[in-house]
Amino acid sequence: MRNCIWSMALLLAAAPGCGDDDTTPDDGGRDDATGADADADADADADADVADEGGGTGTLTVLVTVADPSSGDGVPAAGVVVAAGLPGGGRVEQTTGADGRTTFEGFDWAAGTAAATAWRDGYGLVSRVGITEAEGEIELALGLPLDDAPARVEVSGTALHMADPAHHSLLVSATTDGESFWSDRPGPDWSIQVAPDDPFTIIAAEFAQEPPPCVGCLSMPISGWVVQEHAAVTAPATVELDFATPAAATSVTGSFQTVTRGDSPLRIPDYAFVSVFDLDSMAVLGTINSTTLGAGGTFDFDMEYVTVAAATHPLTAFRVVGDDWVSGVVVEGFPAPGAQDLRFVDAPRLIAPARPTVRHPFHEPLRWELFDSALTPALLLLDDEQAVWWIRGPDDATTITVPEAPSACDLAALIGTGLVEARLYFYHRHESGDYSDHYVQSPSLILQQ
Repeated sequence: MRNCIWSMALLLAAAPGCGDDDTTPDDGGRDDATGADADADADADADADVADEGGGTGTLTVLVTVADPSSGDGVPAAGVVVAAGLPGGGRVEQTTGADGRTTFEGFDWAAGTAAATAWRDGYGLVSRVGITEAEGEIELALGLPLDDAPARVEVSGTALHMADPAHHSLLVSATTDGESFWSDRPGPDWSIQVAPDDPFTIIAAEFAQEPPPCVGCLSMPISGWVVQEHAAVTAPATVELDFATPAAATSVTGSFQTVTRGDSPLRIPDYAFVSVFDLDSMAVLGTINSTTLGAGGTFDFDMEYVTVAAATHPLTAFRVVGDDWVSGVVVEGFPAPGAQDLRFVDAPRLIAPARPTVRHPFHEPLRWELFDSALTPALLLLDDEQAVWWIRGPDDATTITVPEAPSACDLAALIGTGLVEARLYFYHRHESGDYSDHYVQSPSLILQQ
């Protein structure tokens, strides 16, 4: 439950698992991998020969960016290896120049579509497949290094004057880049991580975790909120949160309809959840008292939220979960009362593999049937719930194939040599480009190398 609540998937990150982890594969010995394939250079030369024989006159320019740690903005990255899968077959590798770009020539676009994969040591892999001549230039954003954890400072403490500390739990977050706290157990102790040198506001809620009153329902009644401003910290700090004088909260009740396709796993979901958060900091500003499943996949919700001066971009997230599929809708602002006009993305019907538990060959096409449009598909390859390879397909595509990695990439060190956990993610970007406003995420899939 906690993982589902925190898996926002708003910034196109793979969300943590929301169901059983029984299908999570072993690491396949990635920790034992020590280097790249000894024949990598020979393979690259052979790939270049294939490109030279192509005879086409088309081009493809690839811009590779990495994230600026101070701002998160993408900046051009020089010296990055890009492997291009050629239309009609074959492969060639090049390295980006000072402007972060490399241009591939000799493409025969009449033969089909292309693929491109960027890799730099210490980063994950990023790919585009199904590229057409009309795109001209594409961008592959590597983001931050995989092991480059941002600086964080622990802020922890005890909640005073809780209504029932022996039986109630805490939700604590802050209006700064960091890590929030969702308690799995009752008690007054809490701990969060915050960015150093930034003033922040702590938002805390006391709630009960009650047994579900009915099938498809949740009951998590809130006892009170605390909103407390705090100066910037550069070293671990202890803070007391006092519920004796709770912050004013706004209560909202409403309803929404899930997907309507009769045999969809999201037609009668396992449960639904609604939350409010700040886009800039991911601080949680609101959560449910309850959600109740009614006839035909309609949910009633009862929730509360607080307003915080430092949280300037509130969003409301509605999620439904069924058979480990997660579908979400994100709307601007705080929730409105009454019936919500939402369009949840339906779960695609898997074709290959036919079921999430079926092992699928690593480089064989994954295929599915879509029931919605205007969606971008992506395949995320995971290592301990961290996305280490992001493969994006064309809009409304019904297939994705894992391309070949650049020859210098030690793929075994990145994902192991046996079974690989993966997820399919279908999303529509908000017009601002800041987040996904509609999405659906698959259960864990198993790829066999």
